[in-house]
Amino acid sequence: MASWFNAVSQALKDGDVAGALETTKGSLQNAAKNVTEAVDENIKKAAADVDSTSEEIRAKNNIKQKGDALPWEVSEEKSIVQDDLMEQVLALSLDDESFTTAPTPPTQFNFLVEEHVAVIMRLLQLDPNLAARHARLSPKMNEDMFWKNYFHRCALLRAKMDVGPTLAPDTSAASQLAAGAGASGGSAASGGGGGGVSAEDAAAQSAE
Repeated sequence: MASWFNAVSQALKDGDVAGALETTKGSLQNAAKNVTEAVDENIKKAAADVDSTSEEIRAKNNIKQKGDALPWEVSEEKSIVQDDLMEQVLALSLDDESFTTAPTPPTQFNFLVEEHVAVIMRLLQLDPNLAARHARLSPKMNEDMFWKNYFHRCALLRAKMDVGPTLAPDTSAASQLAAGAGASGGSAASGGGGGGVSAEDAAAQSAE
């Protein structure tokens, strides 16, 4: 700023009015260019901030939408099966095991109850049987497990009707179940052998 002022002052002292005007014009153009560049930079930064905020909002909306659809709602091209699917989903609410036990055979199913709060509220309003089961069973068991077992079965129904992804077998859970069943069967066989009557004993008793 000082150099520009000194240059103009010197030009005026020398009687070079045209030179003073040219120096002033050049300085103003440079100042305007600097201001324009600063404004452009601020606009770019603001646009980047808007894009970042928009992405965050979209991500939150995607999480919300993930849990908003009712278990029997399907795309328009699959709408022919929606009524049948709805009847099967509603039938789940008539059996305690829909909520208290995991489906068998075991399949992989990832579930976060916080992603399904919206649809849970809708379901409790739409399905009185579900509301009654929840009121009776949820105080006696883990709330997350109650809903995981239910939505797991809903996912299996959707896969069966080809309106949802197929759930992969859960081999680790299957192995645990098989081991538990084998242990129970072994104990029963052992107990039965101790208290049973052999064929030879039965024949001897008949002869007597």
